[in-house]
Amino acid sequence: MKKIAMLIAASAVAAMAGQALAQDATQRGPVPFSAWDVNNDGYISKEEFETLRKKRQAARKAEGGLLRNQANAPAFESIDANGDGKISMQEFTAHQQKMMQQRPGRGMGMGPGQGRGPGYGMGRKMMQQQQQ
Repeated sequence: MKKIAMLIAASAVAAMAGQALAQDATQRGPVPFSAWDVNNDGYISKEEFETLRKKRQAARKAEGGLLRNQANAPAFESIDANGDGKISMQEFTAHQQKMMQQRPGRGMGMGPGQGRGPGYGMGRKMMQQQQQ
């Protein structure tokens, strides 16, 4: 009996956490897979993808934020690597990792200066030597 009560309590906490993540999906930054997968079937449908994307854009606009690079936002089809019409957790994770590696100063191999250009780290010293 206690096990069943604990299981029910754990399920309730998990459900509330999922709702909190979904409500927080309009915040800036990466959104967890669970927020995109509204029906909890383990996949993100095109409808779920478009709905959350529109909510995030509307929230950004309501804050008075600029909607820069909106045209460059990845399409559903570019994340759905196998073309089956849904995004799996593996496809989602692979896409997020790819996007993080493409961000300036975030990829691997960034040494002193961390991709900030001349004036930071050793980049400044090298620029000074080249100018002499």
